[in-house]
Amino acid sequence: MNAMASDIQNTKSFFGELVNKMKHSHAFLSIVLVATAALACIITTASQAVAQVDDFVVDGIHVLLEPTKANQIVAVVVGIEGGFGRMETDNPALPAMMAAVTTSSGSDFMSKSQYREALSRLVTTIDARTGRFDTKYLLSCVKPKLAESWKIFASVLQHPLYDQEEFARLREQAVSDIAGRHADPEGSTRFVIDSIWTQSLAIWRPAQIKDVNSVTIDQLKAYHDKELERSRMTVVVVGDVSRDEITRMIHSSFASIPKGNYVREPYATVAGLATTDLVVDNRVVPTAYIYGRFLAPPRRDPIFWPLVMGGFVLDDRLYEEVRTKRNLSYSPHSYVTGNNGKYFGQLSVSTTMPDSTMHVMNREFAKIREDGITSKELKDRRAEFITEYYMSQQSNIAVAVQLYTTLLETGDWHRALTVIKDVNAVSLGDVKTAMRKYLHDIYWVAVGDRSKMTRTDFLFH
Repeated sequence: MNAMASDIQNTKSFFGELVNKMKHSHAFLSIVLVATAALACIITTASQAVAQVDDFVVDGIHVLLEPTKANQIVAVVVGIEGGFGRMETDNPALPAMMAAVTTSSGSDFMSKSQYREALSRLVTTIDARTGRFDTKYLLSCVKPKLAESWKIFASVLQHPLYDQEEFARLREQAVSDIAGRHADPEGSTRFVIDSIWTQSLAIWRPAQIKDVNSVTIDQLKAYHDKELERSRMTVVVVGDVSRDEITRMIHSSFASIPKGNYVREPYATVAGLATTDLVVDNRVVPTAYIYGRFLAPPRRDPIFWPLVMGGFVLDDRLYEEVRTKRNLSYSPHSYVTGNNGKYFGQLSVSTTMPDSTMHVMNREFAKIREDGITSKELKDRRAEFITEYYMSQQSNIAVAVQLYTTLLETGDWHRALTVIKDVNAVSLGDVKTAMRKYLHDIYWVAVGDRSKMTRTDFLFH
């Protein structure tokens, strides 16, 4: 993932992406549902049981190690906390630009061309992803090349080059991405609803073209050097690596980094909008793109997983009622997602008949809120979720990222190992309670012909 794009695009957590991948493969799922349930049971018993994570500290750096001999890949995440969300810069474009440039330019250890040749020869990838509150540096390599790959990775992280050509290219790309935010109606709808949802919090201000254009290489260097402290760092390793080996590597590479005095703080909760309303970007387009949002609890809340499953079942019902029975839309969606203190239920639909579509959707909202779901719906969707979850966690880098993000999101990385247990514990009563508590005050944003939309048809209290 390009580091600039990760900051600019609409925020989605791992679980939002997971549900997106599962949406509406109904024909296929109807054929393999029995196999899915069986596979889920097998994987739940095997994979969840064998996950062993070693938690320790090296030179003040928090380390999580999940050793595995399942493959020859070693995945490393070095997370450095801080950023725009912690008010350590007033430019939201700066962290992403720094991460993108530094992982594209090489280091004091090797030039850009040498860097790229080495990565290709070693079959190694080095990347970075930025968020509002941290930067994640990612390494993936084969075990026999770990020592050489780690040396390059550590040098890029600590002593990066700032290639002028890469800087100009990435800045141009970022400006183009921002300029195109409103060109695509659906993308514009997502951007607008996210902006409205977080409007009261300055730390969620999106990067503008002027922000990108104001960035200089000297600013990138200064920001990088300020953030590089051991107190901000968490290292997560997944692969066939021993504790002694990774301890030696971290000590050798990172012990000289300044310690600093950073202290992790909980994310500020985004309260959302406790009202139902409709905002329309009036455009002459053949299809209206509509996104709705309601507040959801953070992942550490016991009611989070019941709400996730309720949203998952609602997604299935909307598909059946809106698309299959009435052909009002190709792809109505519903899922619960979020991160960094911003959690919500997301609803979306594209249609040429907005009012008719909203009548059907609101009826389904009321029905699932009042009546809950059936045992068959819970069983089927749970089996689907479990299977797709484990499919998404097949790569070592995905497991490492999940451990790291779970630590930051919940304060406890162990929750990354209990996802299946938590989902299996969800009951019908839990789902009904969750939907009654949270499925209300849906705030809608639409891009399309305003004359085809009646505000009162959208409102859902």
